[in-house]
Amino acid sequence: MPHQKKVPVRRRFNPASDSSLPKVRFPRHDHNHTHHHDDDYDNEFDLYPMHLVPLLNQSSLEGTIIDVREQWEYEKVRIEGSVNIPMRQLPQSVSSLNHHDSYYIVCSQGFRGSYAAAYLRSLGYQKVYNIQTGIMGIAELLDRKQESPSWLLVQ
Repeated sequence: MPHQKKVPVRRRFNPASDSSLPKVRFPRHDHNHTHHHDDDYDNEFDLYPMHLVPLLNQSSLEGTIIDVREQWEYEKVRIEGSVNIPMRQLPQSVSSLNHHDSYYIVCSQGFRGSYAAAYLRSLGYQKVYNIQTGIMGIAELLDRKQESPSWLLVQ
């Protein structure tokens, strides 16, 4: 039998299993509210594309968008003016953030963003919002509305 070379399997980055990142517990929803939770990662600090896009269209978003995707993902499609801090670099980069500023965390689908937002909140950052469904959700909403805004930079 000929010798077969093993090809390494590239696994998707999972922040929950990355031992280099601090462990963060997601907040529980033990409070009364009237809004619906669409998924298991939904938190009270989530912001959905349907609320974000009008703010971006009107240039009325106050705060900084932090994109926690890898640089190659960020280079393909990004929100104009956003800052790329890949998830793995977030612990080293928090010292550059101001506790009084607002931060909107975006990733590709919302999972890494949820983790990053929970991490920043655990460090005392109160004005941190996860853009649930991420860049994919924003693109889907824009596609449904047949919009192509100048603030979405696509390469």
